[in-house]
Amino acid sequence: MMQGRQRLGRRFRDLLDIIQIAENISVKLHNALDEAAIYQTVVDEFAQSGKYSGSILLLSDDGSRLHMAATSLFSSPAHGPAIEQAANIQLLGYAMDVQGCDVWRPVLEEGRTVHYPAAEVVRKLFPPPTAERIVEVMDYKHKTFVLAPLKRNGQIMGVLAMSSTTLTECLTPSVTNLALHISHALEMVAARRKQMEAMRALQESQATMQTLINASPEVILLMDREGKVLTGNHALAESLGYPLDEIRGKNVHDFFPPGVREEREARMREVLEGGKAIYFQDERAGRYFEHFLYPVFGAMGQVERIAVFARDVTERKRMEAELLQAEKLRTLGMLAGGIAHALRNPLAVISSCIQTLRDHPHDARVCAESVPKAQAAVERAGHIVDSLLQFARPTPVQMMAIDLESVLSATLELLVDHLCMRKVTVRRRWRTGLPLVHGNAHLLQQVFTELMLNACNAMPDGGTITITARVPRSDWVEVCFRDTGQGIPPEYLPKIFDPFFTTRPESEGIGLGLSIAQRIIQQHGGSIKVQSQLGKGSVFAVRLRRAAKEA
Repeated sequence: MMQGRQRLGRRFRDLLDIIQIAENISVKLHNALDEAAIYQTVVDEFAQSGKYSGSILLLSDDGSRLHMAATSLFSSPAHGPAIEQAANIQLLGYAMDVQGCDVWRPVLEEGRTVHYPAAEVVRKLFPPPTAERIVEVMDYKHKTFVLAPLKRNGQIMGVLAMSSTTLTECLTPSVTNLALHISHALEMVAARRKQMEAMRALQESQATMQTLINASPEVILLMDREGKVLTGNHALAESLGYPLDEIRGKNVHDFFPPGVREEREARMREVLEGGKAIYFQDERAGRYFEHFLYPVFGAMGQVERIAVFARDVTERKRMEAELLQAEKLRTLGMLAGGIAHALRNPLAVISSCIQTLRDHPHDARVCAESVPKAQAAVERAGHIVDSLLQFARPTPVQMMAIDLESVLSATLELLVDHLCMRKVTVRRRWRTGLPLVHGNAHLLQQVFTELMLNACNAMPDGGTITITARVPRSDWVEVCFRDTGQGIPPEYLPKIFDPFFTTRPESEGIGLGLSIAQRIIQQHGGSIKVQSQLGKGSVFAVRLRRAAKEA
């Protein structure tokens, strides 16, 4: 009776001991920063118990072997070093074949906590002489191994092995619970490591992104729905005249003068309400800027932020104006023969009328016939000169609602003699009362002139140009120029709008005409496209937006 009570009391104390060990380990694992700290905490606690030994074995990546990652046997020179000397091995890192020893199968494959006689386990892991020496040194004849699975993210990744001299049935739940604490700590460490890696990657990404946007000469800005600056680059700081740290968190519109502020806020509302990117240009203190505003959507599909890209285009506009004027002068040079012929005709009429009046100064009938002829010739010459001046003078880019039919008619009026000399017939295919378009009449006349001259060059022996105008959609008007010329080789089609691309001799041009024409149409918010077949001619299609009041 007394012995039974003693055994029961010993079991109870052993159970309390293992519960205490598990509690101590779980408390200390809460602050562990990495896996090595977890393993060291476990073996240190077992070493301090003096009654149990504990080891952690981890599976290899392919799951075929277990290696010793940590053990409390080294707490006593009589244990770990004695085993290493007896077995001629190194315990830490020692690998055991999982497939060749069935004691691991219930733990690793089924996830169960099991216990075996310690001597039986040792004899399966080591050759007979070595195994018997270890059993003797460690007194494993009277001990038992409790083996519990260690998991990470639901996957078994190793084994907690505990040796005990007491009965193990009552200790098994506590060892299982301890293994769960260790597994949870491993998962927490892995999660913290991933979080730290993600934060480090985010910080590196942000630093890289900031470096990239700082390297850009363009103003780059990210703001929230209220206009508060979230981030920007050095170009933004230089543009506003304040350090970037003072700009962040402030409303960007506060840095603009009245008038500009209202315009910027209106543009921001346009992006927030429409959810689409917008582009606009403006001028401040004699300098020109272009702006791109892009919506940044949140998880709910609402515009939460706005990305702004802006650049100073003053120098580019100056160069474009110079190129535009140079191209106009080149075009006038091409038209010189036709213009000279156009002026020579009315001048000849005037000269003839003057000579007739001089020969018959008192003839009332001659006077009545000659004066109207001379007057009409003067008006004809004046009209030609006006057309030349209108075409050649520098044109401010002012957009308004314009009559497309008038622009086409003015272009043909300017080119009529040139077309006649080149034996080119023009067919007009548009109805009266075309919708008004949003644009600049002088610039569009330059585009149409360039397309007509190109068509003439494609028909050196004469031909026909057919001009059609139609309304393909309610908000667009399309003008097409079709010629009966040689056509454009397929390999040239992708290049014809490139600056300085030309197939003509250098004396006849430097290849800017179509490039400038495309730029003008894009400036109008429209498009210009070409279709061509060798031997069958080409079609240039220009699309322009209808004026707002006509849309």
